[in-house]
This record gives sequence, structure tokens and C-alpha cells, in this order.
Amino acid sequence: MRITLLAIAAILLAAQCAGAAVTDATPCGVCNSCESRGGCCCDPVWIVHADALFLHRSTPRDVLLVRNSDGLPLTSAGEFDFQYDAGWQIGLTRRLNERWSIEGNYFKVDSWNATATPVVSALGTYVQYVDPVGSDHETEMLSSYRSELESVEVNLRRDVGRRLDLIFGFRFIELADGNLALVNYRGGQEPFVATHSIDANNCLYGFQLGADAKVLSWGRFGLGTVLKAGIYGNNAHNAVSIADPDPHFACAAAANHAAFEGELGITASYQLTKALSVEAGYQLLWLEGVACASDQVGVSDPLTGTGGITFNGSPFYNGAFVGLVLTR
Repeated sequence: MRITLLAIAAILLAAQCAGAAVTDATPCGVCNSCESRGGCCCDPVWIVHADALFLHRSTPRDVLLVRNSDGLPLTSAGEFDFQYDAGWQIGLTRRLNERWSIEGNYFKVDSWNATATPVVSALGTYVQYVDPVGSDHETEMLSSYRSELESVEVNLRRDVGRRLDLIFGFRFIELADGNLALVNYRGGQEPFVATHSIDANNCLYGFQLGADAKVLSWGRFGLGTVLKAGIYGNNAHNAVSIADPDPHFACAAAANHAAFEGELGITASYQLTKALSVEAGYQLLWLEGVACASDQVGVSDPLTGTGGITFNGSPFYNGAFVGLVLTR
């Protein structure tokens, strides 16, 4: 909810500032035809788009999470196979004059879920913290993982040609890579359940550069591509707890780290009316230098309350989108 409100506020602020600045733009009265260089009569003042997203999240780095008392690996992070999940994105662009535009974009995907194959060990199971925690009795281990991603950005766009815009902007990305739950069930005469919960949250703040190119324009059909990349400061924290059923052991850690984000999109559009188009495309997004929940197990020590944090995560997202574009 916090990032959603931030996104809406940023986009509305961009539009308000643009509304004040557009009065300085070249008036349409001096633009005689669409042959004029990027003038307001040739390009729309407002562009609004809304899309449905269908993105896949890559499998986490394959680190050992659970072993038995003989050291045999039982569960690793590479078993969490995230599938495609639906999300949404919106965007608003305001042309300031014949060269400059300002835009705001927001997207969210909030329910990637994956489970690992349940394992039963007659020798017991141990979670691979700094000090492994587990039982030497016959144990069943159930595992699940959830991930969420949100982004809000505000950019200035510089028209350097009829087919190319350069992009300069600020972006905030939040990766909530958590709810990694390892449920350790021991049966027998003394049944016992211990739930290990590992959460990691990343807040990335930074600037990005990019380019938006119109590759093809043929009648009502258009094809374009956009490329963005940025360097970010990542303010991240994690939390680890063991409950059986009440919390008995816990630790947490926080740190700042440099992160990278790269994005590539390809979009095909078809003009339905003068003001309305339908669009569809493919999007790729890559993060580097983030804290993933599965990586926090090996650096955390809930038994002593000593937390650690690592930034080995590099999740990759890819998938399709489809939506509508309104211009005026």
C-alpha cells in the first residue's frame, strides 16, 4: 500500500508540474502541418497507457537450505520454480514542448509463489543456518517461497529525432523476497512442529538512463523498443525466526549496498481510432546486488540472535504484456 500511494502521488505530481510548464510550449496556432519538427500539432500532449502483465521470476541461486544428520542435502533453493504471475502497470506522459516530455510509470506483481518437494528423513533434518538447527528424529520438511516486486519511476524524455527519445529519470524499486517458510514436523510419541520464517526486503533508489526507439511505423501498425539501465542504492533488511509454535529464536540484519537494474521492452501497437491504440509486447528486467530470502539462511544465526545479510541475489524477470493506449 505504501509504494502504491507513492506511485500515484509521483505520477500526479509529474502531471501537475507538466501542466504548468506546457504553457511555455509552442502554440498549436503556429504549427501548420504534421511536417513540422515535433510540434504540438504533430504529437499528442497527453499519453496514458494501462497494461496487464504476465511475468516469470527466475529460480533463486541454488544454495543448500536443509540437510539430514549425515550431511546429505535434502532441500535447496534451486527447487523453488516460480511460474508466470499476473500484475499490472500504468503510465502517464505529458508533452512540455516540441523537444521535452515528462512521464510517470508504475507496475506491480505481488504473488509469485513456489514450493519445494516435501522431504522425509529417518535421520532427522537440519536447516543450514550458521549454527544448523534441527532434529535427529524422523522428520518431514515442507517448504514454500513467496516474492513481490513493485516499481515507480519519473522520467524526462528528450526527443532527438522522429524515431528516438532519450530518457533521464529517477526510479524506486521494492523487492519483497520473503515468506520463505521451512516447516519441520517431527511425529512419533512427542509430535513437534517448528516453523522457520525467512524474509528479505530491498528498497532501491537511483537514477536511470535509457532510449525509446520507433523501429517501424506502417499505416496503423507500429513497432518500438525501449532500453533502460540504472545504478541504485539498496537499503535492505532481513528477519529470521523459529517458532514452535511461539517465537523462541530470532535474528535480523540491515545494510546498504550498490545495486543494478536493466530493462528491455519490445512493443507492437495497432491504431484502433485516432485516440485509442491496442499494444502488446515482451518485457525483460534484471536486478543485481539484492538480498534474496534463500541467501539469508547461511549467514543468519537465530540461536544466538546474531544476524547477517548478503547481497548475492540477481533475479531475472521476463514475460508478456497487453493493454490500451489513449492519446489526446
